[in-house]
Amino acid sequence: MVTKTRVECGNSWRIEPIAFKECIDILQAKGLVIAEVVHNDNTTVDKILQHAGILSQKDLWHKAKNVMRMFKTTLQERRKTAGSGDRLETARNAEDLALFSNEVLKSYARSLNLPLSEHESEAEQEGDGQSDAENVQPNTPAPARTRRSVPFMYPELQEHDIAYKLKSWIYPCARRCAERGDEDPTVMVQEIHTAADHWAGVHSACARLDPTRQCCQEDFEVANHRRYQQDSPTHNAVKKFLQKYISVNRMRHYTRARENHANETFHSVINKFASKRIHWDQSYYARLAQAAMDWNENITRQVIKTTERRRNDTAVRRRAATTRVLAPRTGSWKKNISSVVFESTWLCKT
Repeated sequence: MVTKTRVECGNSWRIEPIAFKECIDILQAKGLVIAEVVHNDNTTVDKILQHAGILSQKDLWHKAKNVMRMFKTTLQERRKTAGSGDRLETARNAEDLALFSNEVLKSYARSLNLPLSEHESEAEQEGDGQSDAENVQPNTPAPARTRRSVPFMYPELQEHDIAYKLKSWIYPCARRCAERGDEDPTVMVQEIHTAADHWAGVHSACARLDPTRQCCQEDFEVANHRRYQQDSPTHNAVKKFLQKYISVNRMRHYTRARENHANETFHSVINKFASKRIHWDQSYYARLAQAAMDWNENITRQVIKTTERRRNDTAVRRRAATTRVLAPRTGSWKKNISSVVFESTWLCKT
């Protein structure tokens, strides 16, 4: 086990590559042959592995999650503000005008020689000198507040949650590449790119890659599974996104469909015994040993059921995922330690 502190490394960003390099050196010095390392997307770790002649593979779950996040940010979220290249002349309705800031609107009005201050003063002087509050009749309901709705760039993507479908599309493509033993990600990338045509109702590329797919059968109802129209702006935007973020160079570290979720889970167990917010100067290794024993004992727990991540009756919008409910922990390792150390079981009863 290699531990590093911020004082030793200078900052927290340098801790991972420095500790990883030291760990690799220790293992190789003991004669261990390291053929492959699976890690999260870290460029410095990639360079260390390349220099050491070790195959570098990255976690598929992190890749799919990042692609889904970028898809939402790029295509599926609402338009926040108008871009620098957008012009007021292209605005078609009030919703398009709402994308521009007040400064831009005032500047445009001044370019048309519209006296804004005079208009505002005239609006204030309209009427018989009475305020708006005095003109309101008694028992008149207050006007409802209208909220400006900012349009989606591509509503079809939000309606059908294409971002989550894209995440689910990446997993089987990478796993089929691993089953073939193909170290070249070209076929995997082509298969992922077919998602854009698949959701547009065009399945010629799907049939070319795998004729046994359900979408390639004669009884498949294309109209019921079409998410957007072919050659529409939405279709072109999805294809452009996949070509940019799912390339051969980007996917060359995912040909074996490796996942390090067990490592992530073990770190969550360590955090229960040794919180990251506290510097455990004396008891860190003891707490780490307890986390390892707890992990080894409960790693084979059976799944009782699966439930939604968030309940449907809550106001919080639940994520489109499920969580597994495992059998309860036994904690027998604590009893074994107390039996060895104290030769009794009184410690477990407290």
